[in-house]
Amino acid sequence: MAKAKKLSMKERMAQRREDLNRRSNGSTGMFFPKEGDTRFRLLNVGEETEFITEVPYYFLGQGAGGHISREAIGEECPTANLRKGIETLIKDNNIDESTKEDLTSYLEKLKNKKKNLALGFVYEDTRGKKVDSENAPTMMVFGVNAAAQIIDYYLNPEWGEEITDPENGYDLIIKRTGKGLDTEYNVQPCKNTSISDKDLRGEFNLEEAIKGAVKAPDKIEEMLEKAFPGLASEVESMLAGGSSSKPKKKKKVRKSSDV
Repeated sequence: MAKAKKLSMKERMAQRREDLNRRSNGSTGMFFPKEGDTRFRLLNVGEETEFITEVPYYFLGQGAGGHISREAIGEECPTANLRKGIETLIKDNNIDESTKEDLTSYLEKLKNKKKNLALGFVYEDTRGKKVDSENAPTMMVFGVNAAAQIIDYYLNPEWGEEITDPENGYDLIIKRTGKGLDTEYNVQPCKNTSISDKDLRGEFNLEEAIKGAVKAPDKIEEMLEKAFPGLASEVESMLAGGSSSKPKKKKKVRKSSDV
């Protein structure tokens, strides 16, 4: 069997862009910027590392918030385990249909939503004069469309592959308009500029940065308890055969495009 050809960074990013295009179904970008314009810069993470990477992400509701799954760093995740436990119970013929319906509703709320992460920093102004150094570098989270727009600029010969180069790269401005399900994001490039802050001109380790952004198991468990009080313990008890009671229903979580 012939050895597979090693793809260049540009070819790999082109493939990722095609995948994003297949998955895009009108959903909007996600970055947690303030309403209006936010100027940012992506940092250099090495020639062999894709500057945008996809990870499993769970949003647990407006009150509890969301988190990157610990599966992204090869470890067990309380939210993923809870979802697996519910799936196991649903397949159990000893569970009545009403309980299965309730459990199925929780599965929808515990849906794994893929997000795209990039390491960068944000400016305090839209002219790129002052870096938010207190929060730099920071992990940026993008939805499908925002990530696709960024990769398009990388693949565009007019803007080029130096998007993360500290000397010849360029800033990007993401514009957030609308609210709720009508929220939209648009990304525009700025002219080529060098990064003035010497602490941000080096090469960064994206993998380590993601590890630093992943919440500890106990913090995730706290989020789950806040979002779905008692659910984790009830599911654990049902799996152990200690209870056949139905999980308590929680009022419907309001949907938002910011997740």
